[in-house]
Amino acid sequence: MIRRLLPLLALVLIACAKEEPEPEAVQLPYRGVDASLVPTIEGSGVRYRSFEGVEGDFLDIVSDNGINTIRLRLWYDPADSRSSWDEVKNFCDQIHAKGLKVWITVHYSDTWADPGHQETPADWSNLTLDELRDSVYEYTGRIVREMEPEIIQIGNEINNGFLHPTDHRWNSKAAFYDLIDAGIQAVRDAETDSKVMLHFAGYRELESFLAECDTLDYDMLGLSYYPAWHGKSLDSLRTAIGSISAYGKIGVIAEFAYPFTFDWADWTNNIIGSEDQILPAYAAEPSGQAKYV
Repeated sequence: MIRRLLPLLALVLIACAKEEPEPEAVQLPYRGVDASLVPTIEGSGVRYRSFEGVEGDFLDIVSDNGINTIRLRLWYDPADSRSSWDEVKNFCDQIHAKGLKVWITVHYSDTWADPGHQETPADWSNLTLDELRDSVYEYTGRIVREMEPEIIQIGNEINNGFLHPTDHRWNSKAAFYDLIDAGIQAVRDAETDSKVMLHFAGYRELESFLAECDTLDYDMLGLSYYPAWHGKSLDSLRTAIGSISAYGKIGVIAEFAYPFTFDWADWTNNIIGSEDQILPAYAAEPSGQAKYV
């Protein structure tokens, strides 16, 4: 089976200027795709080819098309090899061998982590706050030392904290800061050049999050932005990114996606499948997707 490489996976955008430059004038320090599922996909026998129809290595294809950063999800102890330590470490080595940057999003969970799901790894479920802090510190330090990511994300979409129920942002602000700080401190103590990122979903209530985290020593604030769930105002998104800059941090669109069709390609429902889920100015077609990016 050959899979054509989609034109959009999860491009990373850095917002620096107030004036909107022409697309060809934009110079982005990080142009990335989230390739977390690539090892699983390739393991099932899928092969990739470029838009010119030439079969090739996934990393070579995206690199040839301007990508310089690969984002990878890391789970603590998943049910199978997907997003496991060994899989991610092996892929990191391949990515670095191609001269590309690695961006690791640490979920601090055995499975998906997002604002509604932040399950503590089973191995850590009975730890005290002090023990949990030590575990976060040691685990994060090991990631930085052995995988050497250019960017490390402390938690995934941590609007409500992570490692629930101990580190629920609304239950214990002290635990929230303490555990995030443990991850950040582990990166700093490793004495690497890794950039530390915090990650927030959407732009609503971002300002209060930024204010609460102002004392933390991080470099970048990544946003997830999906119009269907986070709102359809690009002006509000622009304002949110501007507020990140006001706190002296690099603002990044860490996750987004946009459809090039509403047609079905398999037996499953489309997550985005109707006009009311997208922006009117950007049609669900290849040119609309490109314009959105």
